[in-house]
Amino acid sequence: MPGAHPTMDDSYLCSSFDVTALSQATDTQSELHVTGFIPKADAHKAHHMLLYSCAQPNQQPGVVYDCLHHSMCQGGQSIMFAWAKNAPPTTLPSGVSFNINPAQRKYLVLQIHYAHPLEEPDNTGLSLTYQVDPTKYTAGILLMLRGGLTIPANTPVVHGD
Repeated sequence: MPGAHPTMDDSYLCSSFDVTALSQATDTQSELHVTGFIPKADAHKAHHMLLYSCAQPNQQPGVVYDCLHHSMCQGGQSIMFAWAKNAPPTTLPSGVSFNINPAQRKYLVLQIHYAHPLEEPDNTGLSLTYQVDPTKYTAGILLMLRGGLTIPANTPVVHGD
């Protein structure tokens, strides 16, 4: 996050990035195929971070903005990656990638949750490894959750379906 400065507990800060500008590709419409994620993060500063793809971010690239209520993009977003607790870099299996099609979604938005304020600006971030050649398989994330589930103390099994 370019110079993020969380000033209160549970700050959610975002910044967007134009994929075509970052890739330095001469053709701004070619798909990119992300094969790995390298966190530049420390759990003492950032609680967790999520990377989204979207067609139009709420703020222009390079601007750090408050996204506490998870409004990062206009018209929806898709999660590409999640990091927490000093997790190591992620390399997808050979022949697998996340596709970024600039004609559909040319922006990436990095959301970082800061559990506590920081005294100095932070540059927590994420580097991607990618290729221009398509892979045999396309990666994806299936987000499943359930709200309102209570787990009683000393209960060995609880079903949330």
